Amino acid sequence: MVMNQEQIPVTATSTFRPVRTLLYPTNKPYPIIVSTNYHENSMHPGQRQLLAVDVLTGARTQPYIHDVVVTIAHRNKTYKFRIFFKRHKLLRTNRGIRRLAGVRVEGDVLLAAVGKNVDIRNLRGGEERRAANLAVKRTMKALSPLRTRRRFPAKLSL
Repeated sequence: MVMNQEQIPVTATSTFRPVRTLLYPTNKPYPIIVSTNYHENSMHPGQRQLLAVDVLTGARTQPYIHDVVVTIAHRNKTYKFRIFFKRHKLLRTNRGIRRLAGVRVEGDVLLAAVGKNVDIRNLRGGEERRAANLAVKRTMKALSPLRTRRRFPAKLSL
């Protein structure tokens, strides 16, 4: 279950397709590109729901997934991302985020690019990956003092 992402009901016209996303796993010190499925209703092709629960580990410890929409400017271009993460003290510490941002985050972190007309789109080339790393770094630094709160903000502009 995801907090802020719009839920799309499964109907006869529903389709499931893969999209390239960036995963910061707990067991690796660097992010990797993974293929994650999304759910789309063909009656409303712009509305897409990423199935982040299939990629993030620790479903038995913490089934709830937080998501934050982040807008960031990098090299005179604006990028918009949706970041999915879990928050539970029994999850493993994420080595990649600790190395990238210098803050302690538990569990995997998944990043998906957001398009102008669609909710989820493929992650593109190297410049967008650098902007994605910067977005994750700034987001995790901004959310680190809020770790004791029950709810996180739905949108951030960094």
